[in-house]
Amino acid sequence: MQVVDRTGCGSGWHGHCRQVLTWFLNRWGVAPDVARSLVDEAIGGRFHSWIGPDTVVVDDVAEQLALSLQPPDGRTCADAPTQDHLQRWLAVRELVPWHEIPDSGTDGPVVPLRDGAAEDFRTFDGAIAPARADGLLSALDGFVDFKRQRLSMTSGGSW
Repeated sequence: MQVVDRTGCGSGWHGHCRQVLTWFLNRWGVAPDVARSLVDEAIGGRFHSWIGPDTVVVDDVAEQLALSLQPPDGRTCADAPTQDHLQRWLAVRELVPWHEIPDSGTDGPVVPLRDGAAEDFRTFDGAIAPARADGLLSALDGFVDFKRQRLSMTSGGSW
């Protein structure tokens, strides 16, 4: 339903939904070609452009996907070993070539090269609702300016 909310059921929203569901399955270890097949089978041609899916259809698609992922030996997710997310994060962090990142010369926080939120507002929201994108960017700029100010009981009132 988040894809429907995010796209406003515009043209091609169902393709984006199919892509997100495939990525989700792939993230959990389902091979990309198998994931696409499972998603296509679960959707079964019931999603169409400009028409939001009925809640019953969404529930059925979710149930079909869940049933298609059950292991043949009957185990459940509760039986799977628990993942240590901190250990995973530390392992990924070790892969970053920190020595290649130029020193900013300051002791403060690192300033990112790009603002992911602003980039999303410009590309995604800007394509479907330019006025909305402008409003989101304006609010983001206001928030950034607010964060730069010294926080006090009176400074928040202007934001």
